[in-house]
Amino acid sequence: MKIIVSNFVRQHTHLLGKVLYQNNVLFKFFTSLGKSCLPNQTYQNNRVLNFFIGKSLKKRNFEIPSNLIDTVPYCELLRQVIIKTGIKLDLWHDLQFDIFYDKIVSKKLLKLDFDIFIGAEKCSFYSFKIAKQKNKITILDLAAVHYKQNEILRNSFEEYKAVSTNINAFRKLNSYKEKEIKLVDYYFCLSEYAKQTLVDAGINSKNIYINNLGIDLDTFRPKLNYDLASKVLKVLFVGRISRLKGVLLLLKTVEILKNKYNEEFEFTFIGPLDPSIDINLLNESTVNYYPYMDHSELASSYQNSDVFVSPSFTDSWGQTVLESMACGTPVIISDNTGAKDAVIQGGGFVIPVDDSNALIEKLIYFHQDRTRLKIHGLEASQISKSYNFKNYESSVLNSITDIMKRNNISL
Repeated sequence: MKIIVSNFVRQHTHLLGKVLYQNNVLFKFFTSLGKSCLPNQTYQNNRVLNFFIGKSLKKRNFEIPSNLIDTVPYCELLRQVIIKTGIKLDLWHDLQFDIFYDKIVSKKLLKLDFDIFIGAEKCSFYSFKIAKQKNKITILDLAAVHYKQNEILRNSFEEYKAVSTNINAFRKLNSYKEKEIKLVDYYFCLSEYAKQTLVDAGINSKNIYINNLGIDLDTFRPKLNYDLASKVLKVLFVGRISRLKGVLLLLKTVEILKNKYNEEFEFTFIGPLDPSIDINLLNESTVNYYPYMDHSELASSYQNSDVFVSPSFTDSWGQTVLESMACGTPVIISDNTGAKDAVIQGGGFVIPVDDSNALIEKLIYFHQDRTRLKIHGLEASQISKSYNFKNYESSVLNSITDIMKRNNISL
C-alpha cells in the first residue's frame, strides 16, 4: 500500500502524514516548505531567506523523515515576497500559487507508482487529474467546509460580504473548487458540521469520512482549582482576530457588558491580527490583546480564564475549543463550529451564529453563579480526553481500511 499526501500549506496535514508514516503506508509527502528538508543555518544565516520564510518554516516541523518529504519551496517563497511588499492578493490571485504548486506536483506524480492520492483543497486539481488517469483513488482532505456553504454565509451575513468584497474573485475560486471536487472519490473532513455541508451540496454521505483532530493532552491539562469567589468573569478568545471568527460581534458584546456591569467582565484576545480588523478597534476597547503565545503560555491562559468563547461564522473544527475544554475551562461556541461534536456532550454551550444576545445570556449565566464554572469545566475536561492523537490515528486508519476494502485493495 502506497499513499501520497499533498498540501501547499500546513493545516492539519502533518498529522495525517505522521499517522500514515507510523503505519508504514506513507510513500511521499508533498508540501511547499518543510523545515526538516532545509537545515536551520540555510535560512537563519541568510537574512533574505529568513525575512521571507523564516516565520513560515517555524511551523513546518513535520514528524516525518526528510527522505519522504518532497518540497516545492519557490511557490511559497514567491508568495511571501509579494505579501512582504505590501501587495494585497484577492482570493483568485492568491489561488495561483496553489495552482503553480499543484502543477509541479502533478508532473512528479507521472513518474510515481502509488495506490491512493490524498490532496488538500485548492491545490490538487491537476494532481487529482493525473491520479485518475493512472486509475488511482483520490481523497480530498478537507480542512474547511464545502464551498457552497461559504456562498450561503456570504448571502446571509454582512460580515462575510465585508471580507469577500471581490465577488468575481469569490465566484472564480468556487468554480475552481467545483472542478477539483469532480475528480474526488472520497472525502476526509473534520466534523459533523463539515460533513453536513458536503451532504447538503449533493455528495454521497457514504463517501465522506469524519476524522476529529486530537489535541496534546500533556500540554493542555486541567486547571488545579476554580476561583469561585472572584466577582470578575475572565473571558478568553483564541484564534485569528478576524471578522469571520466573530471578533466584531465579540467586541460589541464587550462594550455592552462593560457598560452594564462595569468592571465585572475581563476579556482577553490571543491571536494574529487579520487585515479585516483595524488594530484601533482593539486599542480603543478594554480588551487585553496578545498577538502570539506558545503552547505552554496558551495552556496557562486557558487555565487562568473562566470561560472560552468562539462565535465564528464558520469553522470546520476549532482546535482551540478542545484545548480550552482540556484545561477545564467551559466554552461557548457558535452552531457553525465543528467542535460542537464535543460541546453537545457537555462542558459548555452552542449558540446561534451572529447572536450577541445569546452570547451575553450565557456569559451572564456563568457570572451569576460561579459554581457553574466548575461543574461545566470538569465536564469539559472529561469529554476532551477522548479527543487525542491515538483516537485520531484510529479514525484515519479505519477510514483508509474501509476505502481499501471497497476497492479490493490489500494492505
